[in-house]
Amino acid sequence: MSNAGSPYRTLADVRAKNAAEGMFFFSRQTMKFWRSRIESTLIRGRYFITSEDEFAIDGRIPARVYAVRRANDDGSITTMASMLRSKDAAREFIRRVE
Repeated sequence: MSNAGSPYRTLADVRAKNAAEGMFFFSRQTMKFWRSRIESTLIRGRYFITSEDEFAIDGRIPARVYAVRRANDDGSITTMASMLRSKDAAREFIRRVE
């Protein structure tokens, strides 16, 4: 699995580009609001996994759900898949992309 075509070597590169372009995906306030956590390193130069609390509307204790994110050349982040029930499911999704 190659990083060919990606300007990023690490997730720190993605974070820096996102902030430099005036975006807030990784800001402390954004991460806190969504109760989001980074769950992986940068995969294939583009993808990473996050988790967020599932919003419980019936009084249940929220569970963590996972999302696959794609780092774009302009620093923006695209959600490729969300509401996945496990990190393994997110990794499998990435294996099947492109």
